[in-house]
Amino acid sequence: MTTETTSSPADDVFALINAAQELVAAGRADEAERRYRDWLAAHDSPLRYAVQFNLAQLLAGRGADAEAMDEYRRVIAAQPAFAAAYLQLGLLLRAGGHTQEALDTWSVMLGKIDPAADLATCVAGLNHLGMLLEDLGRAQPAQQMYARSLQHFPQQPEIGARAAALAAVQASQAAAAPPPTDRICEPDNVVVPMVSILIPTHNRPDYAELALQSALAQTWRNIEIVISDNSDDGLTEERFAPYAAAHPCIRYVRIPSCGVLDNFRSCLQHARGEYLNFLMDDDLFHPQKLERMMDSLLGQSTVGFVTSFRQLIDGDGHPIEQTASTARLMDTPNLVGGPAMARHVLLSGMNVIGEPTTVLFRRSALREPFGELYGQSYQVITDLSAWFSILSHMHCVYLPEALSFFRIHGNQDQRRPATQIRGAIENLRLLCDVYQHTPAVLAGADVHGLLTARLTQFITLMANWQAEVREHGFDPEVIQALVRQATGLLLDPPAR
Repeated sequence: MTTETTSSPADDVFALINAAQELVAAGRADEAERRYRDWLAAHDSPLRYAVQFNLAQLLAGRGADAEAMDEYRRVIAAQPAFAAAYLQLGLLLRAGGHTQEALDTWSVMLGKIDPAADLATCVAGLNHLGMLLEDLGRAQPAQQMYARSLQHFPQQPEIGARAAALAAVQASQAAAAPPPTDRICEPDNVVVPMVSILIPTHNRPDYAELALQSALAQTWRNIEIVISDNSDDGLTEERFAPYAAAHPCIRYVRIPSCGVLDNFRSCLQHARGEYLNFLMDDDLFHPQKLERMMDSLLGQSTVGFVTSFRQLIDGDGHPIEQTASTARLMDTPNLVGGPAMARHVLLSGMNVIGEPTTVLFRRSALREPFGELYGQSYQVITDLSAWFSILSHMHCVYLPEALSFFRIHGNQDQRRPATQIRGAIENLRLLCDVYQHTPAVLAGADVHGLLTARLTQFITLMANWQAEVREHGFDPEVIQALVRQATGLLLDPPAR
C-alpha cells in the first residue's frame, strides 16, 4: 500500500522561490521573473506577498528600481508588519534621491518591528536611519538611532565610532545651544512623521468631545491635535480645557464669529505637520485610522491622499444603512489614478472620496488654498474642491476598511435650505470648471448629455426655490453667470 503525499501551499511557494533563485544564480533572471509573474497571475494566495517580495528583490538586482518599489509597496499593503519590505523600499528610495520618503518609510518600520523576532532587520533599519539622519545634519536623532542599534547588538565597531563622534559634537555644542522650548512631541517620536489632526468646531461640545477622544485614541504615535473653535459661546472651550491641560499634543484656538471656511483655514494655519486629516466635530476616527493610512501613503511620492470606506452612524453612534455615495468602492486596497477618481466623481455626481474626516492628505499636494479650485472659493463642497486640486496632479489610495464614522443627525448644516442651494451652485460650478480647464478628465464620456442633465436639474431647482434664493440673499447674477458658463460649454466645448 502506498501513501500519497500532497504538498501544502507554503511548500509550493518555497519551491517556486528556491527554483527562481537557482535560475538567477545560473544567469537566467528573465526566466525567474517570468515564473514569479506567472504564479502571481494564477494564484490568489495569502502567501502572494512572499512571491512579490522575492520578485521585488530580483527586479532591484537588475536595476528596475521603479518596478521593485511598486512590488515592495504591494507587499506592505498586504502585510503591514513585514519589516524587511520597508527596509528594502527605504534603500531604493534613498538611492533614488527620495530622502524624506526613505526617512518616513524606515521610521514607520521601526514602529512595527519586534527586535526579538527579527533582530537583523531591526538593527539594519536603525543603522540606515541613523546614517540618513546624520547626512541630513540631524545629529541628535541620528545618535539616538545608533544608540538603540548598539543596545540590540553591541558588536558594531563602525556604528560605535559614529555614535561616539556624534556624542562628542553634541557635547561641544551644548553650551552654545539656546534654552529648550516647549515641544509637542515626545523625544522618541522625533523621526516619526507628524500627523496633524484638525478639528474645526462650532456649538457642538457633546459631539466634539467624542471626536476629540477618538483623536487621542490613535495608535499613530506622533500627532498634534489643532482645535479651532468659532462657537457662539464658551461651552466647548470649557469642555476641552481639561483635555488641553492633560495632553500637550492639543493646541486650542478660539476665533469667535468667523465663517466655516475661515475656521478650516485657521486649523491649517496653526498646524505644523505635512500630513493632515480633518476631523469634523460630529464625526469619529477608528483608532487605527492614521496608522493604516500613513502605511499606505509613506514611500509613495505620487500619492496625494488616502481615503477609505466610511461607516454612517446615527446621532447615538449606532451604524445605519449606507447611501449610494458612501457605499464601499472596492473590496481590496487600491492605488487609483487621479484622473480616474476625478472622472468617477463627476460622472456619478457623488462624493465617493469622502468628507474631510475621511481623507488623510499631504499639505504640499494642495495647489491652491484649501477650499479653492481654479480661483473659485467653495463653502459647501470645500472638501471636494481640495480633493480635485490634489487629483489634478497626483493619485490616491483607497482602503476598504471603515476607518472613520460619519454621523447623520438632525442639526447638520447640510439640511438647511441655504446650504442646499449653495451646494447645488457649487456642484454645477465644479463640473463646469473641471471640464473647462481639464477636459481630458472626461475624455470618452457623453459630456454633452451629462452637462445638459445637470444644467436642467439646476435650473429646475432654482425655479422651485425662488423664495429661498431671495430669502437667503443669493446674488441672481452669480446664478445667471453659472448658467451662461454651462450653456457656453454645451455650445462650444473645449478641445480635449
